[in-house]
Amino acid sequence: MFRYQRTEEVVSVKWDFGDPISGAQNSSLVDSALHTFSNSGTYNVKLILFSTCGVDTLSNNITVNKVDRILGLDTVICGDSEYQIAPSLPSQFTYLWQDGSTAPFFSAKQSGLIVLELTNSETACVSKDSVQLKFNPYPDFDLGVNSSVCENTVLSASILQSDASYLWNTGNTTDKQNILNSGLYWLEVNLNNCIKRDSLQINAKPVPVFHLGNDTMLCNSQSLQLHAHFEGAKYEWQNNSTDSVYYVTKPGVYFAYAELDGCLASDTIVVSYGEQPIFSLGADLEICDGQVLQLHPEVDHYDQYKFTWQDASTKPVFAVKEQGKYHLTLTNNCGTFNKRVMPFIRSLCLHSKWRWSE
Repeated sequence: MFRYQRTEEVVSVKWDFGDPISGAQNSSLVDSALHTFSNSGTYNVKLILFSTCGVDTLSNNITVNKVDRILGLDTVICGDSEYQIAPSLPSQFTYLWQDGSTAPFFSAKQSGLIVLELTNSETACVSKDSVQLKFNPYPDFDLGVNSSVCENTVLSASILQSDASYLWNTGNTTDKQNILNSGLYWLEVNLNNCIKRDSLQINAKPVPVFHLGNDTMLCNSQSLQLHAHFEGAKYEWQNNSTDSVYYVTKPGVYFAYAELDGCLASDTIVVSYGEQPIFSLGADLEICDGQVLQLHPEVDHYDQYKFTWQDASTKPVFAVKEQGKYHLTLTNNCGTFNKRVMPFIRSLCLHSKWRWSE
């Protein structure tokens, strides 16, 4: 602040702060003027007095030690604890914070703009600085306590905020971790640059492993032995039996549970029964010249059979368009069966007669 007390003969005044970089702010027409210098340095400040006796100029060199960013850069604070701002300045500076307090420090408790006005008691120079503070919460998650879990158990640490990022000690970057082995597991969650880590010790218990086999078809009086054995496990089948082996003698859906130290596994198999395929292509037929006859076996569950026609085609239906010998071989798990049919066209007739020929 530059101060001047006008005498009676002074009509007007003009300040020239010797700071042309400041543009229009480089001059002032008031008696006492405030000017913020552009940079540190020495400035020749002039006061021009216009009086009834003429013009007079007063000047003085001013050395400015500009204080920049004393409060630091805009800052994000994680958590809800107080954040203290305490600029380290010489003793000649006095403080005035935006809330009117005058301590050499300020304790912030919430987001907002913090403003500090500094006055140099030796030079009467005033400077200001400000900083924007933002309080962000830490990610809210908890992996729980040390525990024993079954292999393939999934640890989950999903939080509501979609912009959070995850990093497990395994290198996994999703919010879920599959437990395959015993050991220490930790997770870091980053939410708006606030990072929280949690960890726990896991004892991974083995899960019984067994396979009853693929769905299958048996023939006639065949039986099937199903195994659900896993060392030390307890068993239960669909009929409540508790052996590790089950004998199948009829069609049905069979399943077993195996339990070991609280870890459970299950599997299911569908067993059907069939016989060697026996089929018919139907009775003798008559068709008119130019028509197409569709040959197909009269069987159920086409998906259980392999079809092979005389031309090696494998579709369930064969389209007959001309005179010739036709036959089909049908195969399933229980064997093979074939049939032949020989169509011929009666001379000078409009109809064809189809007869079976074994």
